[in-house]
Formats: sequence, structure tokens, C-alpha cells
Amino acid sequence: NVKVLELGTLHASQMSAASKKFRSLKLVAMPQGWYAYDPMEGVANKETRFAGIHIEAPSCGCPGCPCDAKAHLKIDVFCPPYVAPDHGSVWYKGRQFNDSTSVVPTSRQSIRVGSKMLPVAEQGDIPEGGFVQITCNEHFQLSHEGSEIPRCLSTGEFQRGKTCEPIMCSAYYPPDNGGVWPDTPVQAGTTVTVYCFEGFEEDYGDHRESRKPPPPQAKLRPGSIRNALQRLREGKWKQLLPRQQTLVTTRGRDVEFRGGEGG
Repeated sequence: NVKVLELGTLHASQMSAASKKFRSLKLVAMPQGWYAYDPMEGVANKETRFAGIHIEAPSCGCPGCPCDAKAHLKIDVFCPPYVAPDHGSVWYKGRQFNDSTSVVPTSRQSIRVGSKMLPVAEQGDIPEGGFVQITCNEHFQLSHEGSEIPRCLSTGEFQRGKTCEPIMCSAYYPPDNGGVWPDTPVQAGTTVTVYCFEGFEEDYGDHRESRKPPPPQAKLRPGSIRNALQRLREGKWKQLLPRQQTLVTTRGRDVEFRGGEGG
């Protein structure tokens, strides 16, 4: 049977902080020891835990504990569910989570410890000393700062974890007598288009990159895609490109330019 004793203010012993006080709680006798719980909460015929507060059996014995009986107080610390970083996942106990290790509660009950209000642990929280591991999606990498395996600390907070940053590739060197679009550094997984200047055609023989640096924008030869785009923005349509040229944009859509005169 569950035995419930009414308590006034529960004082911590010298083994804890002597200045701490708790609001009125009830003490429940269980085979594993004594547990404090909020009088507003119901008690089932099984182990009941409230806010992770575990009270060992008072040395004076129970039932019949006097009002000034002392007990050793232990507060179990938990951390809230770990939220996965953008473009990454978090692993906990061998399971992968793309959002968080558990449903993040929108609100929590609290208990006063001394002058502080501490949140009450709920199902899905991770105990002190528990840890998670962070991994990143394809084309992303772990940040330099933060821990790859953040651990739940005694403060009830996780160590600062790593985030996921995009993997960047340097600008692609254009071939001789040609250019590349885009001609700037791009994120891994992005497709660039190599094209030939007017008067030259593609060579599908030896695919070797030119090691010469790309020409400055101000010196791009007529026929480059960039010049064509500039001319188009000006409302002029001139034969700056071969008869047909396809450009794959970073959004994955094909943009088609056609030569010829006209508006």
C-alpha cells in the first residue's frame, strides 16, 4: 500500500544546501525509498516521482515520523529534449532524430528551490550525464565551434553543440576561350555550366581544366553569359551567344537564351 504523510515546509539537511526550502509537499513511502510530490497531483499505486526529488528513508523510521524529522535530499537533474541543428540530425541511444529527441513541451510546471523556480522534469527529458551526437546532411559539415557530442550538465543545460555549415567549393576555372557560370564559389552539390565564347565550339576530348585564373569581369569577351544578361537587363537583345545556350541556375531551373536581333 502507498503510505502518504503530510509535510509542512521541507528543509534540506546539511548534506544539501542548508538555506534551501521547499514548498509544502507530501511524502510517499515506496519500497525504493520516500518520494516528494505536489499535493495537487494524484498518487498512483506505483513509484511516484516529482521534479526528480528523491528522499531517502528518514533515519528515525516511519510511519509515525515526527514533524521535525530530517531526510537526505537528492535532486535529479535533467535536460530538455535536444533540438537538431538546421541541415542536420541528432542521435540519442542509437536513434536518429531530424527535429528533436522528444516532443519539446510548450510549458512546464515549476518547483521553488530557495529563491529560484526550477522546471519539473517530464518524460523525454535527458538525465544529467546523458549525451547526444550531432551529424550533418549531405553537402553540409560540422562547425568548428561547439561539441559534436554535447552532454547534459549539472545545470540542466546541454553543452553548446556544433551546428551544420554548407560545404563550399572554390570558383571553377574556366577553359581556354570560354567561361563558366556561376563564376563564384558555390555550395557543394551545385551544378555549374561551362560555355564557349563566340567563334569557338565545345571539345569533348580531353576534359582538363585550365589552370589560368578566370578573366576579370571587366575584360570578359563579347559572347559571355554575363554580358548577355547585362544586355538583356538593358532591354537590348543582340547576338552575343551561340544560336542556343542553356544555363542551369542554382535553383535547378533551365534558362534558355536564343540569339538573333529584336527586342
